Parts: sequence; C-alpha cells; structure tokens
Amino acid sequence: MDTQQSNNDFSITNYLESSITAWHSIQALKSLFINRGFIELNEEKSWKLLPGKSYFVIRNHRSMAAFTVGKKSLPSYKIIATHTDSPHLRIKTDSFTTDSTHKNTLKKVRTSVYGGAILNTWLDRPLASAGVVYIKDKKTNKPKQLLFDSEKPIGIIPNLPIHLNREINKKGEVKPQQQLQFIFDIQGTLEEYIAKKLKIQKDLILSIELELYLPNKPQLTNSDKPLLFSPRIDNQIHCITTAKALINSAHNLTETTQVAIFFDSEETGSLSMGGAKSSFIEHLLERISISQTQSRENQLRARAKSLILSADVAHAWNSNYPEKFDPSYKCVLNEGPVIKIDENNRYATTPETEALLRLLATKNGIPLQKFIIHSDLPCGSTVGPMLSSQSSIPCIDIGVPIWAMHSICETAGMSDVKNIQSLFEGFYTDSEL
Repeated sequence: MDTQQSNNDFSITNYLESSITAWHSIQALKSLFINRGFIELNEEKSWKLLPGKSYFVIRNHRSMAAFTVGKKSLPSYKIIATHTDSPHLRIKTDSFTTDSTHKNTLKKVRTSVYGGAILNTWLDRPLASAGVVYIKDKKTNKPKQLLFDSEKPIGIIPNLPIHLNREINKKGEVKPQQQLQFIFDIQGTLEEYIAKKLKIQKDLILSIELELYLPNKPQLTNSDKPLLFSPRIDNQIHCITTAKALINSAHNLTETTQVAIFFDSEETGSLSMGGAKSSFIEHLLERISISQTQSRENQLRARAKSLILSADVAHAWNSNYPEKFDPSYKCVLNEGPVIKIDENNRYATTPETEALLRLLATKNGIPLQKFIIHSDLPCGSTVGPMLSSQSSIPCIDIGVPIWAMHSICETAGMSDVKNIQSLFEGFYTDSEL
C-alpha cells in the first residue's frame, strides 16, 4: 500500500490533524456525516425516523451519536462506542500574567492536567492553543459558541538544563502547579489576543476554555506496514474509523440499527453530560425505539439481541520495557486489533463476546491479538463496562495497539487501523451476528 497516496490513509491523517480538541473533533465528524447525507437531529425537538435513513445528534458540543435505522420493526442494535477526549494540559485563563524579567514581552499562565497525561512529554515542545470561546450574541442576547485555534505555536514549557538539575534523568517528577506554567509570546492580554484572532470585540467574551496541543502533522513511515506517529491517537483513531465504517455501511440496509456513539470525558471518569455514565446512550436507544412505536417490552427485547463494541486503544508490546508486560500477551504493532480482557471487569469482554468477535474476524480475514495486564500491575479501563452494565447489552473491548499511550505523541500501526475499520464494517453489516 502506498501510504502517501492512499485516500483512506489521507483522510484519517487529515482528521487526526484537525481534531485538536474534543470540540474540534465533533465539528470534523459533523462535517463528515453531513457530507455523506446524514440528517442532524436536535434533542429538544421531536424525532421522526425512517428505516434506511441515517441521522446524528450532538450533545453538549463534545459528544455525538450517529446511526442508520434498520428495516425491521423490532430492531436490535449494533453499537460501536468510543470517545473524543484525550489527555492534555488546560490553561487556567485567570492566572494570566506578564513576565517582568522579560520587560513584560512574554506572558505566562498556569495549567491544569486533564486526564492521565505523561507530563514530561509536554516539556520543550512548541505548543499551540485551541478550545472554545463563548461570546454574547448581539442579535439574540444569548451566549454564542466560537471555536478557537492559534494554529501556530505561541509558546513553550521550558525544562531546566541538566547543569541545574543533575537528577533529572533519575528523578523526572514534574510538579504541575509550578513547573507546567506555559510561557508564551503574544501581543496584549489573553482576551485581547483571542478577540483579535476571532475578529470580535473583547468585551463580548463571556467564557473561555483553552488547552495546549502539539501542532505536528501526523506522519507515516515509508514501508508496506507503515507506522503512524501522531498526537491524540488515543482515541481519535477510533472516532474516525468508527465514523467511516458507519458511513460505508449505511448503504447496506440491514435489519439491525447501526449506531456509533462518541462520548466525552472518558479520560476523566465519564461523569459528564456527554460521558458514558450519562443518560446519552439510554435516551438515544429509547428515542429510536419510540420512533418505531415500540412497547416497553419490545424495547427490552431489542436490547437483549444487541451488541456493543467498546473501541479504545490497547497497550502495544514495548521491548524496551519487557518487565511491564505479561509475556503470554504481547500485542505487536501491525499484527491486528486487540481484544482486551480483565478478570476484575475493567474491560467488558466475556468469553461469549470474545467468541462472537473471533468468528466475525475469521469470516473477514482479520487477525486478532489478546491483551491481559501483567498480574503485578493495575489495569486501566474503558467505557465498555459502564455501558454494558447500564444498558444490559453484551460488550467487547477492542482496539488498535499503540506505543506511549497518553504521551503527547503516540505510535500506531496503519495495518491495524485498516483492519479495525474493516472489522467495524463487518460488525455493522453481518446478518448472522
């Protein structure tokens, strides 16, 4: 495969580049779905859904669900669930100061840590800033949302030289309050900079939420099975592959309703309006059922026949740290998507759902790997267990393996990305599953 010319790879890398925050991710997905004929819904309005038609709905500007209604009056659901947020550093906007030691030319703000970021990977990188700004709309006298992106690096979080910290390579602890202050170079105050960039009046700004990001384009190695280097692979890679799988499957009208749901706040516990612990999936499935005039009993029957794929990245084997992995479960880049299992239910996969996925993968010629955490280490989790327990729908935890999960730059294998999208398409369209 020519990685530099493949339209499939190009669209994935374009998406990774544009989805610099969860806010921007939702806008990119919205544009993608609209361009493919999906109809936007509003939670405040009545839904009139037709079999074979495709729809999407956005909640809280940072989460989304898209679906194609099945042709059967008592449909089951095939659901792929992923998340739009990634670990990052968020700007404490009210901490803005000027640095008097530089004759007030440089500015400084403190940052807070969102999720479980690997902090030292954020040091000594030229960083840009992006997020959302709410302004007062003069016409409606209500808040209006604007997306913000500095587009180019505006500052850096500088390290100490090794001469002043001889223990830096032995004790690499980073203290966020003091050592993760962002030093940047803009004209005027932060509000003045934002207003100028957005071409608005500064006094119209009501609220600001900004985060830092690495403005590097995703890069691919030049080989038959290329590696992908990019920020935010966790978990934007599954957002775009899920979206593309749903779009590619929409023309294949099946009895089941095909659903893709993109949650917010997974990296911080999912307890938000658009997180997996919210009412989002419950309300979505109920409203789809109501549009089919289903009784309560039939709604529950439909769920009993349904299945969820929880799509999130997995830990790839890293030969630099062999002691951190169970040698029986080495998940290698470009060797296939990973089924994730945990005896303490940190993942939702069961023996039955694993068997179902293996049958599907075999039918589609897709290799699979299995991950179980080293017994001496705690295991992370996904949206899978909470969704399965809340919805009473069986679930499988699956994902592409990556290096350096939660680093500012992560690594995946493009063969795995291609295979998981094919697996998602097979999941949506397989009439026997």
